[in-house]
Amino acid sequence: YRFVEQGNEDSLIKWIFSQHNEHRIIFSKLSVLIEENIFEIAPGQSAIFQNFALVLLSCGIWTLININFFKNKKLQVITSISGIVLLIHPWQWQNFVWEFQVPWFFTNSLVLIGALILVGKYEPKNSLDFKSICIFLLPWLSIFSTGQGIAVAFALSISTTIKNIRLGFISIFSSFFSLLTFFYFLNYTK
Repeated sequence: YRFVEQGNEDSLIKWIFSQHNEHRIIFSKLSVLIEENIFEIAPGQSAIFQNFALVLLSCGIWTLININFFKNKKLQVITSISGIVLLIHPWQWQNFVWEFQVPWFFTNSLVLIGALILVGKYEPKNSLDFKSICIFLLPWLSIFSTGQGIAVAFALSISTTIKNIRLGFISIFSSFFSLLTFFYFLNYTK
C-alpha cells in the first residue's frame, strides 16, 4: 500500500493529483481515503474486494457485448464463457490479491464499457445524451487511473470516430483536454 501513502504532501488535493512514478492513480488514492476515513481500515485492505468487483463487472459487460454483437445464441454463450474464463482464470490469482492491480482492472472495465457503447446503435435525440456523456468521461477516468489509460483514450478516439463522427469528436476533444491536464496543467515530471 506504500504507493498510496500521503507522504509529505502539504494538501490533500495536491496528494490526490500527485504522480506515483509516471502514473496519476487518483481513484486508488480516493479509495484509500474512503478506507481510512469511512471504513477505518488500513490502506489497500479492500483491494481484493475491488479487484473481484471489477472483474465481475467486466464479466457482465463482456456478456452484454456478446449478446448485443452476436445473433446466434450458441456463439453468444461460447464467446461469453471464453472471455469470462480469461478474466477469472487461475493464472490471474496474483493479480487479484495485489492492490496495485485495481487501476488495471478499472481501466479494463472502462475499455469494455466503451466497447459496449460502440456495439449498440447510436442515434442521439439531443445534444446531451447518455452515450455522449460516457464517451466524454471515459478518457478522463482512464487517464487518471493509470498510465495505460492514455492508450485507452487513443484507442477510444479511433474507435468512436469510425463508429460516428460526432462521438469521435467528443472522444478526441475529451482525450486532448484530459491529456493536456495530465501533462501540462498538473506539471507532469518523469
